[in-house]
Amino acid sequence: MKKTLLILLLSWGFAGGLWTAAAGNPRAVFQGNPHDKFGSNSLAYSFFPLVNNGFGIEYDRLLTPATGRHWLKIAPAYYTTLSYATLRKTDVEHLRGFSVNVYHRYNYYEIEKVGFQLFLQWGLGYEQYRLRAHDQSTTDIQKLDLDVMLGFRQIIAKPLYFDFVLGYGNRFLLNKSYGYEGPTYVPSPDGIQPPLPTGKAYDAHMYDYGYGGPCLHINLTLGFIF
Repeated sequence: MKKTLLILLLSWGFAGGLWTAAAGNPRAVFQGNPHDKFGSNSLAYSFFPLVNNGFGIEYDRLLTPATGRHWLKIAPAYYTTLSYATLRKTDVEHLRGFSVNVYHRYNYYEIEKVGFQLFLQWGLGYEQYRLRAHDQSTTDIQKLDLDVMLGFRQIIAKPLYFDFVLGYGNRFLLNKSYGYEGPTYVPSPDGIQPPLPTGKAYDAHMYDYGYGGPCLHINLTLGFIF
């Protein structure tokens, strides 16, 4: 409960600050027909999946060219032990996984002259992982994501831009199952079978593979518009 309240306070503080800045700027009215400045499509590299040894991209498609307000975002990511960060994890020998998130983005504020947009974003996602520890125990994980966030886009030098988002998320565990892929244990002379290693939970923090519950959603992307 305390974690949920802290996440909500941080998210609301960030949202309130940006909203106040937008409301206090009389030039900050939505201009309409912004696709000449902001494009109708964008493709970006997503940095946050690196936390869990992943490679993520985001594709945005403008749904309402007349106003430029409504966008569809599709954000897939692939997770593997080939990622450098896995080498620092002592409890992961092998990792394969993927995630797919779909969001609706609503632009409610822009300054077209400087290439700045403020937006609300919400959506759902699915994650699936298979991890093997050094003791050959395995963990299979599936979960659903729910995210609501506020963010902004800044054109650096057309067509390059970056996005930053912050908000509230929740992770719902659908399944977490354990197994073993190591060699068969040979019983001792008295016929006693030693216990097999059990899989790891991987829920040490809110961004871990097997965590379920509220989390602070944060991400930074770098991409180009077209």
